[in-house]
Amino acid sequence: MDEAGCTTYLVESYVPGLDPDRAAHLDRQVRDAVATLRGDGLRVVWGGSLAISAEETYSYLVTCEGSAADAAVAAIGVGAALACDHVAEVVVVRPPLGTDVAPA
Repeated sequence: MDEAGCTTYLVESYVPGLDPDRAAHLDRQVRDAVATLRGDGLRVVWGGSLAISAEETYSYLVTCEGSAADAAVAAIGVGAALACDHVAEVVVVRPPLGTDVAPA
C-alpha cells in the first residue's frame, strides 16, 4: 500500500493470562478483521504484532487510509473481539534492505 495519506497506529490490548498460544490466536483474529475491511474496500494493512506475556499485553501495528483510520482501528478491535486499551499514532522506522543491524 502506498504510504501517502496513510497513518500507522500501535494498538495495545491487555489480555489476562496471555501466552504464546493466545497471542497466535489473536494474530489470526486481527488478520481476519483486516482482511474483512480490505474486502470492504478500505485501505488497511496489518503491520505485525508482539505479545508481552509478563505484562499481559498484546500489541499490533495497523496502517490505514487517513480518512477512515479511526473507524478502521475500531472495526479491527470489534472484528477481533479485542479491546483497544491504548491507541497511538506512530512512525515505523525500518532499516534499508541489506543493512546489517548487528551490534558493534
